[in-house]
Amino acid sequence: MSELRQDPLHQRWVVIAPERNRRPPTGSVQDSAPRARHGAGDCPFCPGSEALTPPDIRRVESGSSWRIRVFPHREPALGVEGDLEAGSTGLYQYSHGLGAQELVVETPDHDRDWQALEPDEVAQVLATWQLRLRDLYRDGRLEQVTIFKGHGAAAGAPIDHAHSQLLATPFTPTTAKVAYERAIEVWKHARSCLICDLLRQALHDGERVVAADKHSACVTPYASRFPFELRLLPLRHSHDFCDASEAELASMARLLTDACRRLTLALDDPAYNLVLHTAPNPHPLRPHSYEAGLLQHAWHWHLDIFPRLLAPAGHEQATGLYVNPTPPEEAAAFLRGLA
Repeated sequence: MSELRQDPLHQRWVVIAPERNRRPPTGSVQDSAPRARHGAGDCPFCPGSEALTPPDIRRVESGSSWRIRVFPHREPALGVEGDLEAGSTGLYQYSHGLGAQELVVETPDHDRDWQALEPDEVAQVLATWQLRLRDLYRDGRLEQVTIFKGHGAAAGAPIDHAHSQLLATPFTPTTAKVAYERAIEVWKHARSCLICDLLRQALHDGERVVAADKHSACVTPYASRFPFELRLLPLRHSHDFCDASEAELASMARLLTDACRRLTLALDDPAYNLVLHTAPNPHPLRPHSYEAGLLQHAWHWHLDIFPRLLAPAGHEQATGLYVNPTPPEEAAAFLRGLA
């Protein structure tokens, strides 16, 4: 029988409908608008093709070559030039297209993504994210940096080579803003971090835990919108990913590579998206539209992984009410059982 569940953080409802699918789904939804794909022979991210991309912002060296490269997006959605200009035309508001967009090429090896990388390699990627976040937040015009990764065409990755992106905006995107406001609301009422509380309950119950160590945990969210959705969190309360220690990054990298390998075994290398949810710039030039000073108590950084197994149905597009045919408890048990 189906069940309605509410996500305590975003306060959105989902339908858990196991009768729709009694077997774990495999593969990925087909990309409805295929993009140009690059193989190893014409990949702009492979060693020897550096001239095809903008100059590096940062490079992690490895012997005579590089291990990680960071450079600006060739066709960025937002640019760093300009001021915080805003205005309105009648009921419409607009702003200058200020921001930044960067690419992080995570390995020189074209055919290796996180399920094939070693934990120390992923830890270096996470450390690179930290450094870029700190640098971008020196610009007070930028309020939020969103870090995300797509694996596979259905996840919007036009290039097969493992990479992630940073998108800096002069405002907080709506999804993050709603989550921040909810976390602050709970903190004011209970003087407790909602995400810490949810993590403690998941660890106590155990049925949605995929893996954990002394620093981090990987769980399936209670109100998962997607089959085999995963959330990875540090056990120590911390609102800002930039504050994660070297030991915490190493732990998170181990759980990330483990999670990606389990998803590959379970779902035949599915397309997926990964998003880092961390605190906004603590010193923006404009005040936040919420009580950002409380986020150090109310927020808890985390990573979400969304396998792209099902295309959004009409009712999901119309209502925002997602139907998940794989209960998160079953997904966690299935993933735990994989070697």
